[in-house]
Amino acid sequence: MGRQAISYLPKPNWKKELKNGQIGKVTILKPIQLQSKNEAGQLKFVRMLYPYETYRVYSYSKDNGGMYQVGNNLYVKALQGYVLYETP
Repeated sequence: MGRQAISYLPKPNWKKELKNGQIGKVTILKPIQLQSKNEAGQLKFVRMLYPYETYRVYSYSKDNGGMYQVGNNLYVKALQGYVLYETP
């Protein structure tokens, strides 16, 4: 399977997948950084995320060109072609 970009994703079953406080989900299409944000709003690298990984989204911030908050003060940049955001 490898860690290259993906081109097909199955449709989510929102009745089973949506949790309390969740507004949607992101699926990683190409390798991208998972980052944390400190009190001053500065971003810090946590680890790399790879294709086929999915994460629940709890909020969206317009900071830094757009970022999805995926829990515990962790963020993924909203880069077109790198992440796919889906909502019910």
